[in-house]
Amino acid sequence: MKKLFAFSILLLISFGFISEVFAVANFFDNFNRANASCSGATGTLSGGWNCVGVSASDNQITSNFLKMDDGATDALVEYRAPNAGVGFNGLQITGKIDILSTTQTLCYIGPRQNTPRNSGDGTNLEFFASGKQVAVNYANGGTQTGLVTYTYAVGWYNFEWNINTDNSGTVYVWPLGTQKPGTPTSNISAFTDTTTYPNWGMSGQRCNWDDIAETVATSTVPTLKVVGGTMKMKGGTTKLRGQTLDYIGI
Repeated sequence: MKKLFAFSILLLISFGFISEVFAVANFFDNFNRANASCSGATGTLSGGWNCVGVSASDNQITSNFLKMDDGATDALVEYRAPNAGVGFNGLQITGKIDILSTTQTLCYIGPRQNTPRNSGDGTNLEFFASGKQVAVNYANGGTQTGLVTYTYAVGWYNFEWNINTDNSGTVYVWPLGTQKPGTPTSNISAFTDTTTYPNWGMSGQRCNWDDIAETVATSTVPTLKVVGGTMKMKGGTTKLRGQTLDYIGI
């Protein structure tokens, strides 16, 4: 009896901390294709990307990653239209970013990106090397939340941004080749977003990108309640899909 009760409590604790299930891939790009530059200072790049820079070579696919660097502090942009039917939250955005300079790199990625060649306008995750910070920007880039101190070195980092349907969520950032941290790098509180830019993309200066992915949340984790009785499971599996299962007074 005690073992069954403990198992029930463990289930309740395990389910209680997950709000979204990120299950369906919207898009993924690992840039594993022929080297190519943007078709112009403002133009297109393979894989459905649009690019904005000072010259065509500022944005290019090279050595199987996306390069956004002109060796200076000019702001560059890569963007694409979001897939039909996909919103701006209820998402998980993951990938790798290459910090090229601890004094010059300032880069952004997010589901709402302004397309002129300026830095950070939209709703996005910010990597600010010289400022030693990770943050989320919204309201056309005018408001910042989840700001934390993070010390970068030159090199590649993994990132994961979980965006719940109320825009709350978590951010994880960790060096490539190391284990993902057990606790979030930043916790994001819920907010109402007034960003009006429609495109998905990256912007900023002096960084490279790889393995960019967006995954869509399709359902919430159900709640399991055990009240005034004992739940017994013998030789079978109980599956819950978007509903509450109550065992009351058994």
